Amino acid sequence: MNGVFVPGGTAIGHNSLALTQNTSVFGPDVDIFRPERFLDAPEPKRAKMIQSLDIVFGGGRWTCAGKAVAMMELNKTFFEVSKQSQLSTNQNIIVLIMILDALL
Repeated sequence: MNGVFVPGGTAIGHNSLALTQNTSVFGPDVDIFRPERFLDAPEPKRAKMIQSLDIVFGGGRWTCAGKAVAMMELNKTFFEVSKQSQLSTNQNIIVLIMILDALL
């Protein structure tokens, strides 16, 4: 793997924190809570950012069993925040991200 021999049966994992703190993906200010980075990023970069965060749920047959429920709850929260506020869509997204950050 990447030029290194890995014997069969070796357990391989990933470091979720390192993946979500990658400056080449999220920028040099990765350690600062700045949810608008998702709004400011061009679509290809935003897709890469989302993909990097999605790994936290795992993948394939090891995907978190609660991922679908979590995504449903997030969509419901976003809908309710949007429905009950007079904020713009971008402001709603930032408010939602701030709520999620407080919950996590």
